[in-house]
Amino acid sequence: EMDLYMARQPNVFGGNQYESEFALLRASYKAGIEGLLPILFFCCSNMHVHILMEEALSMHPVFITTLLKGREELIFATAALISDLPQNLKSDIGNSKCSEMQPCINKARYLDLHSLNNPFFFYTEGRLVVKLQLAGVCENCASAVAKAIDKRREKIWHDIPSYFGYPRWDITKKKLDEIIGS
Repeated sequence: EMDLYMARQPNVFGGNQYESEFALLRASYKAGIEGLLPILFFCCSNMHVHILMEEALSMHPVFITTLLKGREELIFATAALISDLPQNLKSDIGNSKCSEMQPCINKARYLDLHSLNNPFFFYTEGRLVVKLQLAGVCENCASAVAKAIDKRREKIWHDIPSYFGYPRWDITKKKLDEIIGS
């Protein structure tokens, strides 16, 4: 079975993608390139735990603590998003222009949400959740639900740097721009 994360992420460095991401994280950390660390910690946290444990053997304890703490916060935020999907469904469909005779709001339901309980933030993309987990909706209602899910994901995305102990994305980007510009 192909991991959805791997299917969505191109391997730009050749070889093992996991090793590449951890190598970049270690190099950026060692070089003090703080502008890259939040995104690299995020990418490395979205891996199977057995890979994290293999990599932990070669990491400084502070490094692995930061990675695991951020990963755990991301998992909690994602779990809250997933567990709230059923209660948000009615408002997510909202005022969409339903094209069904029997309104989707009366028959829509989520299936197999347990499959989203994993450490991969990418699995919660609105379009994928609607396609794979939502039944009983027309195209218009599906689109409205996907947009609502993605809006909630944006809040999580905004908070990701803080999970790893870093400032907001805009501050991180500014630091990276300063390095690139010097």
